[in-house]
Parts: sequence; C-alpha cells; structure tokens
Amino acid sequence: MEAKDIKLRRVKENEFEMRYYYDAGTKHLGAIYATKHYGYTIYDAETNHMVGGGYEENLNTLKDVKNWIIGYDAAEDYRRYENAHNDAINENEWRTERAIEDAATEAYKVPCDLANDYNIGDKIKIAVGIYSKPNKIGEGLKANTTIIGKIVHTVNITDAEFDAACDSLYNNYKEEWILSGEMKGGIYSDDPRLDGYTWLEIDGNKELTKIFMDTANSLIQIAIAPNRRPLIINTEGYNYPRYVATLAE
Repeated sequence: MEAKDIKLRRVKENEFEMRYYYDAGTKHLGAIYATKHYGYTIYDAETNHMVGGGYEENLNTLKDVKNWIIGYDAAEDYRRYENAHNDAINENEWRTERAIEDAATEAYKVPCDLANDYNIGDKIKIAVGIYSKPNKIGEGLKANTTIIGKIVHTVNITDAEFDAACDSLYNNYKEEWILSGEMKGGIYSDDPRLDGYTWLEIDGNKELTKIFMDTANSLIQIAIAPNRRPLIINTEGYNYPRYVATLAE
C-alpha cells in the first residue's frame, strides 16, 4: 500500500474543524479520523486519542497521516511479536524461578536432627528471607539477610505438619502454633542506650539508628518437628508467618 492508495473522506464538522476520515481500516487499525491542531491528531471511531497533536509527532501534513496509517500494521505486528517474545521469556523465567523454589522447599523437608534444644530467650544467628508473606518456604528463603534471632516462642509439631507448612505457609501453618501481638514478632533491640526513646526518635537520629541496627534482634518463633530442621518465622506481630528464616552458616 502507498500513500496514494489511502482515500480520506473529508468532513467539515464546523467552521473551526475539518476532519479527514479513513473508514476502510487495515489489518489492525479500525476506522479513524484525523484533524489538525498544531499538527494532525488521529482519533479512533470512538474519538479516543491515538497519536499526534504536536509538531513533534511528525504529522504535519495529510501525507504524514497516510504514511502513519500505512506503517501502523507493521508497527503493530512488531509490537505483538515483541510482547509474545517477552511473554515467552517471562514465562520461562517464572517456571525456572518456581522450579528453584520448589527444589529449595523439598530440600528443606529432608530429614535431619537439627531441631533440638531451642529455649525461650535464646539468641541464634539466622538468615531471614527478605520477601514478605511467602507462599512456600523455598520462596521465602531464596534471598535473605543475616541477623540475630531471639526466640520468643516454640511449638512442637509432627513431621507431616512441618512438610505441609513448608509447602503452603498460609494454608497449612496453623494459627494455634503462633503467639501474636506486641513483642511476639518484629525487630527489637534491648540495648540500654536506647531506653526511653520512641521509634520515631531512633529512626530520626543517625547515631541511635546505628545502635539499633548493630544490636537488633529478630523476634522469632520456631516450629519444631522430630526429624526436621527448625521452621523459623517472624510474625511481625501478626497471626501468620510474615517472614521465614533458616539457621545461618
């Protein structure tokens, strides 16, 4: 198709506006019309703005409008190709990511004898997942940061309950395993240099913030199964696993 093949229907809307309709459409383009302001602006049949309105759009003449119509299908074909290509890449990345998370989840359920002798008040080195509200343990632990965890609650569960919770922390982690509320989750420092300060005062003072970060503990709760490693969570005070953690190396 060439510009000379594009037939525009000219309609004078009023004394101020002339419209140029292209009724035939193309493979991807429906009926449109163009009208001139600074440059030509193109609208669809429902008067939705499509392109144009200024000299920067390079629609300064009707020939420019016709060339835009001619190029629309090629541009749309390429856009759809790019979207399909990117969707395929994203789908592949998503499947790869899920496979990694599933493998990590299965690895966490391998029988071991690490879940022993955890007492209220003990402090242990843990790697806390950075993703909030993970679905599976493998998702929650795929990126983490190391911190000291202070145990505020423990609960004994079966191996089967442990495995089910690892597979679905929301559906299978039972509320009765958790203590919720103040000082049952979150990040806390008991450094005496912070006594008397509110969190807003600590957060607004660089020196106090550093003291907090250097001495902070993650308040953790541990579900202990006979033949599994500890299932460590930080509820942040909620009644579900907000963050999960594993023992740090």
